[in-house]
Formats: sequence, C-alpha cells, structure tokens
Amino acid sequence: MGSIRTLPTHQGLMAAIEATSNGVVLVDCLQPDMPISFVNSSFEKITGYSRAEAIGRNCRFLQGPETNQHAVAALRREIGKGRSVTSCLLNYRRDGSTFWNELIINPIHDDASNLVAFVGVQNDITAKVLAQQEIANKIEELEAARRSLDAANAELQKIAYFDPLTGLPTRRLFLDRLAGSMARSKRTGDMVAIAFMDLDGFKQVNDRFGHDAGDLALRQVAERMRGRLRETDTLARLGGDEFIVLLDTHVSQGILTSICDRIARTFSAPFTLADTSVHLGVSIGTAFYPGDGEDMQSLMRFADTAMYRSKNEKRCHVTPDMLLRRARFG
Repeated sequence: MGSIRTLPTHQGLMAAIEATSNGVVLVDCLQPDMPISFVNSSFEKITGYSRAEAIGRNCRFLQGPETNQHAVAALRREIGKGRSVTSCLLNYRRDGSTFWNELIINPIHDDASNLVAFVGVQNDITAKVLAQQEIANKIEELEAARRSLDAANAELQKIAYFDPLTGLPTRRLFLDRLAGSMARSKRTGDMVAIAFMDLDGFKQVNDRFGHDAGDLALRQVAERMRGRLRETDTLARLGGDEFIVLLDTHVSQGILTSICDRIARTFSAPFTLADTSVHLGVSIGTAFYPGDGEDMQSLMRFADTAMYRSKNEKRCHVTPDMLLRRARFG
C-alpha cells in the first residue's frame, strides 16, 4: 500500500483554518485592549475587512448602533473570567451592512496554564435569523388574525344570542335554554313554565312618536320586567314588541301567576319618552310543560294562543285614547 502524505502539524492546521467557511479570529490577551493577531480568509469574506485592516484592532470595530449591548456586556464578562462563551450578535461589515454573527469564543492557555489568547469562530447566520424572524412575523400575523376572528365570532355570538336594543336574550338563546329545561324536566319530573307577552298600544307609540321613541319604550319595558323576575328566570325578546319568560326552577301555578301579576303591575305607571309619557299594557299567555305541550313548538303555540285570547278580550274594553297620553314636563 502507498503511504498517505501528511502536511507538517502547523502547516496542516493553517490549511484547515484557511479552508473552513467560518471566520476565525485570534485575539492576544497579553496585549493592551486585546488586539486581533490573526484572521483567516473567511473572516475577510464575511466582514469585508482585510487582514491588514483587522489585525491590531479590538473586535469591537465590528459592532454598530444596533448591536445588542447587553449581549456584548455578557460576552465580555465571560471573557474577563477566562471562560468559553457563545453569543449571537448583529455585527457590521466594512460597507456598513449588517450580518448576524454566531460567535463561539474559547480561551487558549500556554503550557503553564496561563491564559494567552482567545480564538473566536464566526458563523454568518443572517439567512437563518431572517427566516426565523419571517416565521415569527407570520405567526404573529396569524395570531392577530385569530384574535380578530375570535372577536368577530364573539360579536356574532353576541348578536345571535343577545338583543342589541334591550340586552335581553334573543329567540335563539331562549329556545336553547327552553330545550335544556325540557330535557332536564324529563329526567327530574319538575315543571317548566313559559309566559308569552305582547305589548298593548305599542303600534300606536311607533306610529305617533316614531321608531326612536318606540325603541326607548322597549328598553324601558325590558328593564321593568327584568326587575320583576327571579335570578333563575329567563326573560327574552322574541322580536318586535313580543317578550317571553322561562321559569324552570321551583315552578308552580302560584309562582307563575305571581310573576305575571308583578309584570302586569309594572305597566300601571307611564313610560317616559323625552318630554312625553305614554301608557302601555301587556297581554300574557302562559303554558306549562309537559301538560300544555310535549315539545317546544306545541308549548310555544299554546302560550301564544293564550296571549292572543287575552289581547282580544281586552280590545273589547280598551280604546286608543286610554293607551296614549301626552304630557309636557317643564
């Protein structure tokens, strides 16, 4: 077999240092301000500085306005203790452009274990850092989009489940709660009751004073009725001037009658619309589950029919003049 020809140790080491794609820097610890004593050709390619421009200078000439000084201070502390250190710094090339420098620094000792130099290995990781930053930016954009979508979904849920005018649950939320109450009633045998309500004289308010006045009246109606219910009861606005109450806790005929009476009494006082007061009434129809309907549709229909029967009975005795009264407040 032929022998493998090897370079002398020093010559082979220098050849390896020159062949590497990493920048290599040797710093003399025995000289004031720790000047550079050697750089390889890759250092020249990475930084744009020639050997002649680099040797004899402290490595800080590679720093600039955007270099992280906290990272520099941490690096110097470790060097001051004679330790190995790895850092990532934003450094500056000779032409003023920047690059991200992954720097690995190791101490060099003489035969007597005295610190004589530091060797630094540079790796230009600009492409990697920029790619990571781009990924981070994309993640932040996606996170912002997710937050925006969550907010939009929350707003849609709010619109779907809560009436923007009165703040009461909508028909959709009411039916969801009614379905849950009926399912629970099937398991426990407890009664569930609903009270379907329609305002008397509301159309005349809208026709005479306008829709803004009508909206104000609806908000006042909702507030009054809400104040007459128990915390466990659900008051919802079905739409227009139709409201409904769900009772699914400690329900009895007596409790339902008492709550309906309290609601009806709230209409004895006029509603104030700017400088005008109006009198409204309410027609109420009730239904119990499961006695008056075994499903939501039949239960709602029973209460709705009872409400209209009550309204028709009152129409025989009530005139528009009794429903509206105008008064000036000075």
